[in-house]
Amino acid sequence: MPRKVKAASSGQLPDDLISLRAAAQLAGGVHPKTIRRWIDRELLEGYRQGPRLLFVSRSAVRALAQPIGAEYVMASGKHEGVS
Repeated sequence: MPRKVKAASSGQLPDDLISLRAAAQLAGGVHPKTIRRWIDRELLEGYRQGPRLLFVSRSAVRALAQPIGAEYVMASGKHEGVS
């Protein structure tokens, strides 16, 4: 399934774009492939720069992985503990 991404050079871009690795850490330490899966499932919007580089909005990641007590409740319904 092709990813739903926009070219980073097109129109209005969020000013808080971060790498998939940074997004994975922000989302409670998930794997960067999880961020790619969220883009595939249209839970996050991806922004591509060049043929390989992919970014997401920091605020969108924060909204998707909201802290609740000592856990993160992920959009997939999975609970991730925070150490």
